Amino acid sequence: MESVDLQIKQSRIKLEENNSSKIYLENLSNELFYEIFDYLDSCDVYKAFSNLNIRFQNLIFHSSFPLKINFCTKSKSIIEDYCRHLIIPNTHRILSFDLRSELIIDQFVKCCTINSSFNRLESIILHGLTDRQLLTMLFYLNSLPCLFSLTIDMEEDYYYNLGDIYRLIFSLSKLKYNKMSLFGYEELFIEMPIIINERFSTIEYLIIDFDI
Repeated sequence: MESVDLQIKQSRIKLEENNSSKIYLENLSNELFYEIFDYLDSCDVYKAFSNLNIRFQNLIFHSSFPLKINFCTKSKSIIEDYCRHLIIPNTHRILSFDLRSELIIDQFVKCCTINSSFNRLESIILHGLTDRQLLTMLFYLNSLPCLFSLTIDMEEDYYYNLGDIYRLIFSLSKLKYNKMSLFGYEELFIEMPIIINERFSTIEYLIIDFDI
């Protein structure tokens, strides 16, 4: 009997030792969660954590850690939800946008206007948009106080008004890096605008990627 009691006691001690070595999600510090979130797309963070409990809602919606927005979904309802609950209330926290298609960009601009309230927005990547969409976007991007990087991928089958496009790109007051990728053309003529009586462009790295 004593031997059985001893075995039970030893098993209980071993179990307690194993439990003490476990790390529970709720015991992690806010700072550690911020570091984890920094490696993730903020839309994924919102989708995965926002409905867990009050603590994660506060971490996501009532803190200052920067948001990196990567739209891959083409769902109108999901984009509207992200804009309404994540982006518009937190324009001052957004560090970057990555918009992946013409449809996504079109839906995004219907739900959200980029303006000076995005005062931490440093980088924008636009994929597969039309020249009409790009000209509209560039008009609004001029209000951004911290936009340092702009990457644009444009597909074939669109008319490219490149003179007007580059005129607006060169007018972006803080831009340091610009890459324009054009795909699917055997010939392409780019007329770079001559800007008279205007300040010099701040661009330090200008890349034109033309691929047949």
